[in-house]
Amino acid sequence: MAFSLPRIHSSKKHRSKVDIEVVAAFDIDKRKVGMEVNEAIFAASNCTARFCQYVPKTGVAVGWAGCLTALS
Repeated sequence: MAFSLPRIHSSKKHRSKVDIEVVAAFDIDKRKVGMEVNEAIFAASNCTARFCQYVPKTGVAVGWAGCLTALS
């Protein structure tokens, strides 16, 4: 993902990955735009190290982030 906006619940003193709620996600890869974020995270052309093997369905679709450089 090029950019995502997680909402972290502030009532937790010790946070973990289960405390993160994805509310929006954006990418410059046209293959991922429109996919649910839980599918797009693991889709091809992802060079980020995996720290979680499962992401629950969120109902959040990946939006087009636009490209400000020639790197798309």
